[in-house]
Amino acid sequence: MYLIVNAVVVILLVMSILFLRKGATPQTKLNLRQGGDRTPFDPKKPQFAEFDGEARSLNVVFQHNGEWFDAYEVLELPAGAGSSIVKTQFENLLKNANKDKSKLLRLAYEALVQQGRI
Repeated sequence: MYLIVNAVVVILLVMSILFLRKGATPQTKLNLRQGGDRTPFDPKKPQFAEFDGEARSLNVVFQHNGEWFDAYEVLELPAGAGSSIVKTQFENLLKNANKDKSKLLRLAYEALVQQGRI
């Protein structure tokens, strides 16, 4: 008798949850154009900074194992970051990196040195 009473209570709870719940809320639509005519950030396009009226690319790219990488992205920094920030971040990432990742980090750092960014 005890099992029958528990089964009825459980069935009533499940039915009340199913029938009395509100309908699923509709998904919100993401509108990137709302609030102005800004274009969304595209990581594939190079970023430029203007120096003395001349535009200069902030990206430093290098090739490793047949793929192209942005040195700042590998070091998890914004393009054009200062040399002291780059050195600190490079050392911090190198401490916890495995062999393959450390090679990629070293190549990114060397690419920045060769471009004169450090």
